[in-house]
Amino acid sequence: MQATLIIPVFNGMKYFSFFKKNIIDIYNDPKYEIIVVDDGSNDLFHENLLKDFPNILYFYQKNQGSGIARNYGIKKATKDLVMFMDVDDEINKPELDHVISKIDGSIDINCFQAKRIHIAQNNKEVFWKKEVFKDEYIGPAFGSPNIIIDSIVMNKIFRRDFLIQSKVVFPEGKYEDKIFLTKLFLKNPLISINNVCFYKWMVFPNSVSQTNTKDIDDINQRFDSCEYQLFLAKDTPFFDVILSNIYNHDISLYSHNYKKMEPELKKLIFKRFLIFKQYHPVKNLSINGKIIYKSDSYKQLCKAMKRIDKNNPLNIIKKAIFKNIIIIMKFF
Repeated sequence: MQATLIIPVFNGMKYFSFFKKNIIDIYNDPKYEIIVVDDGSNDLFHENLLKDFPNILYFYQKNQGSGIARNYGIKKATKDLVMFMDVDDEINKPELDHVISKIDGSIDINCFQAKRIHIAQNNKEVFWKKEVFKDEYIGPAFGSPNIIIDSIVMNKIFRRDFLIQSKVVFPEGKYEDKIFLTKLFLKNPLISINNVCFYKWMVFPNSVSQTNTKDIDDINQRFDSCEYQLFLAKDTPFFDVILSNIYNHDISLYSHNYKKMEPELKKLIFKRFLIFKQYHPVKNLSINGKIIYKSDSYKQLCKAMKRIDKNNPLNIIKKAIFKNIIIIMKFF
């Protein structure tokens, strides 16, 4: 089978040497079609790209975000399969070739293991959501609810006709992969889960894709996406898995540093946490006795959620007033 590789880019010149080295073998292989969608860049990336890769399919759009750029790429794709890559990431082509050769054309979404490479930590490699890929699986998405927490698109290969017929598109803004995939998986497509790893997600310092735990807009976008994901998955096999992942991943990012936050940030975080606390604790973590999501830090986070109440500035003030009243009463 043949595949279209869609690459959104915004001011990617600083990664061009790395990108060129990584993409050259795929570019020279006729079974791959490469589409680069420039999301309103103002650097020299496109000039260098077309100079070194004259036959690459290059499109330009005004700056609208990587999700909208990917939607445009899907419209232009002509091959049976569609996959995505970020300009600063890496693909192991021999592994990808092997995967492509084995793909069953009836599978809607082929899901594979990925690695996160932390550049600032001496290129430390960490498997992404490894609990999802512990067991291989072929079947409807509802039969493997864990897949819903694998919220990136770069480690997946999609059947193009399925994407078009689904009418699901990437939304604007951050965390677009999560919503895009949730809507696709809720259609209960035929999926495969395989622990082969061909994709390396390179985590560079100050990357725009990284979470900023002190940025109010970033915090609101993250928890808006979490709320929307729960809304979409209501009354489906994915709901409890999503909720568990919110506690174990999203809330975890902020609960550890809650005490050290500025008062304004504390109030915002506390307000966003309360929305999810109405569901706490997660009631169903298993289906027919089989654990569908498990984290070693789950119990720890349950305790953290309780501590958050104690760390609420208003509660602290109340306790201080109460203690002072007791001290005053002792003098009378």
